[in-house]
Amino acid sequence: MQKLVLGALVLLTSGAIGAASAAPASALSNQNFSVTLTTTDVIAVNRQTGQAVFSAKNFEHDEFLLLRAQSGLSASDATPFWVGHTITVISLLGPYLGLRDDTDIEEGSGAIPGGRSRYWTIDLRYGETYHLDPNTPLAVLPDGGAITSLATFYSPAQIDAQLAADSFIRKLVPASPGATPTGILHEASSASANACFDIPNDILTSYVIVAINSSPAPTGQAEIRLGLPGQPSCRTKLTTLGLTFPLSADLRADMSETRLLTPPAGQPPCILEEGQRPESGGSQFSPAPPPLFPSAASAPTVDRSVLITISKKEKIKLTSVRFPPAPGQSRLFNTYFCGVVIKTAGQPDQGIVVVGIGETETVNCDQLMTAGIMPPLKGEPRIGLIYRTNSPNATGDSPAILLFDAATNAWKLDEPDTVIADNINADLTLTNMRSALKN
Repeated sequence: MQKLVLGALVLLTSGAIGAASAAPASALSNQNFSVTLTTTDVIAVNRQTGQAVFSAKNFEHDEFLLLRAQSGLSASDATPFWVGHTITVISLLGPYLGLRDDTDIEEGSGAIPGGRSRYWTIDLRYGETYHLDPNTPLAVLPDGGAITSLATFYSPAQIDAQLAADSFIRKLVPASPGATPTGILHEASSASANACFDIPNDILTSYVIVAINSSPAPTGQAEIRLGLPGQPSCRTKLTTLGLTFPLSADLRADMSETRLLTPPAGQPPCILEEGQRPESGGSQFSPAPPPLFPSAASAPTVDRSVLITISKKEKIKLTSVRFPPAPGQSRLFNTYFCGVVIKTAGQPDQGIVVVGIGETETVNCDQLMTAGIMPPLKGEPRIGLIYRTNSPNATGDSPAILLFDAATNAWKLDEPDTVIADNINADLTLTNMRSALKN
């Protein structure tokens, strides 16, 4: 076992990093590091030494041990305690591995609220040395070890300038020369009554690098996302700021190459869980079933469920969910997709993205307003959905039409009929949608 010293606290990693799962895997590889992505682990190997230097499973196990201690539970305490992680790989640039970590926590005593979403950027050259804060859940000490910070590469003045230029921050906070980056973010959080985000002390460690540009010469630019985690009332939300910095001298020196690598589109996240849920028997890092929404960056949240009568003999349960898309799934920042989970007797659950891509692309999908049966198409049933959607400048309703495809025995988004419904020259209601789809 490898000893990790975290201030006054000592954590032990769970031994050697295991081999990748037999599940289908993707790999990101540059001159010095290779990262294998599966639904049960993310493993990084130093290509020069052959040594494994990162495992998502080990990283999250260290967090689990620390969270139990912070909750006041001893090793012998039988109080149910469970932690689940959805890990999405964002990028690999030289030694820097960027991750999104959506964490859920459930425990019988209720001492720790239910988790948080954030980014991590891990310097793979440090190995598994994570200086987590022994007193604050899901936080990092000032010397983060392998966990890097924006302050590693940029001065407070540089970060201040980028925050001041961000359109989201600029709407909330007036220019304040000499303000610290965390001060600006705290002021923005206080200034917005609707922005449900928090500013922890280690906020500058919640970032990932998403693009590298060779211009302007001679330095080039790094595009960075800074993730502001949600407050307890909206803990699954991650507000993202898009910041652009010149490539710092330290960052250029640390990169073995300037090519930034990202996972293939549709790469499912790594899902890990450990412990015992209050209402279940618990498990140890049991992988979840294949996700119904592989385009989701984190576990979908349930909006509402409705029962749809297809015929006298058939009813289906339709559950509306919403989620932030994984990197590469949307051209927009701070967006949410909506999807439906369809439960049919005797059939596996089916997940369909209904608002967010193709003809239904929008900045943000909020909630399902209503749903109902539509006239059939060539004998096959259709369902109409109306969603509340919004952009920074407007709020409105958007339709979606689902069609049963007998050839595949599954439901699908019917984009042509969705366009017809969207072009109705009247109020968007189920009645008007039925009239438009009669022909």
